[in-house]
Amino acid sequence: HWHSPRFHAYFPTANSYPAIVADMLSDAIACIGFSWIASPACTELEVVMLDWMGKLIGLPKEFLACSGGKGG
Repeated sequence: HWHSPRFHAYFPTANSYPAIVADMLSDAIACIGFSWIASPACTELEVVMLDWMGKLIGLPKEFLACSGGKGG
């Protein structure tokens, strides 16, 4: 439990080449994208990447942020 006095941190492990590359890219950006106001570039990058992933798996346009709808 993270409220325990013995809890120090989470240490995620990347055990595949794509996970290691993704971790390196995430560390290179080094932003905390809580919201668009906190980090507009990080949030926009997330929206673009999610649209790419949505198109890759064949989601309808209603689910994509680039469709002009309420998706994303």
